[in-house]
Amino acid sequence: MAQRDCPAIGVALAGETIGKKQKGKNMANVKQLFMKLAKEDSGQDLIEYALVAALVGLGSVAAISGLDNSLKNTFNAISGGLSSAVA
Repeated sequence: MAQRDCPAIGVALAGETIGKKQKGKNMANVKQLFMKLAKEDSGQDLIEYALVAALVGLGSVAAISGLDNSLKNTFNAISGGLSSAVA
C-alpha cells in the first residue's frame, strides 16, 4: 500500500504504515504545528475588546435600571407641571 501524507500537518493517513524515520519527521511536524498555534495570538485583541464592550454594556444596563424610578418620577413631575401650566 502506498503511503500518503496529509499535507496540513504531515502525518500519514489512518490505516497506513509509516517507518521510524518518517514517524520521527511527522512528530516533529506536529510539534512545530502546536508551537505555532501556541504562539499565535492574532485573535486575542478582538476577544479582549469584546469582553470590555460586554462589561460596559452590563454596567450601562445596571446603571439605567437603578435610575429607572428616579427618571420616571422626574418625567412625571415635568408632565404634571406642564399640564397644570397649560390648563
